[in-house]
Amino acid sequence: MLGAVLKNLTVRDALKDPDHEPAYFIRPKASMREIIEAYGHSDQDVFPVVDEEGRLHGIIDNRRVRHAIAMASDKERDRVVASDLMSSAPLLNINETLYSAMRKIVESKRDQLVVVEDGDRTKIRGAISRRDLVAAYDRAVIKYQGKDREQDLEAHKDDRVLL
Repeated sequence: MLGAVLKNLTVRDALKDPDHEPAYFIRPKASMREIIEAYGHSDQDVFPVVDEEGRLHGIIDNRRVRHAIAMASDKERDRVVASDLMSSAPLLNINETLYSAMRKIVESKRDQLVVVEDGDRTKIRGAISRRDLVAAYDRAVIKYQGKDREQDLEAHKDDRVLL
């Protein structure tokens, strides 16, 4: 059932969740302090690095930040900017199925991936985490179970005994 539900939902569906947090972005010249501050104010694991026009250049993930903190001296850390920590990562298309999204998250060994517009891999629509995928799945199952129960009650309405 899990696969069937995830194949019928899209990344767009997961982004519509009212509890889904908007993605924070980082500029390529952001300092290490700014990057650490962004991590402190967000639950994101991955930060898209975008230019002034909002085009995606890469991502910074928590592994790269932890590595930079551990390996660099204070002076070196002061010279590090976002573009130094930037890497590429699999991207999710806004119209991709949640099944495909879950596979990419698992295969990339990341907890979160950036979502881009269909046909424009530089236009960011948000970020999706494993938690977002599970929440979208849960909502779909609850909605389905509710409809199933309503249909069952409707089908058997004449079987009820009125007192």
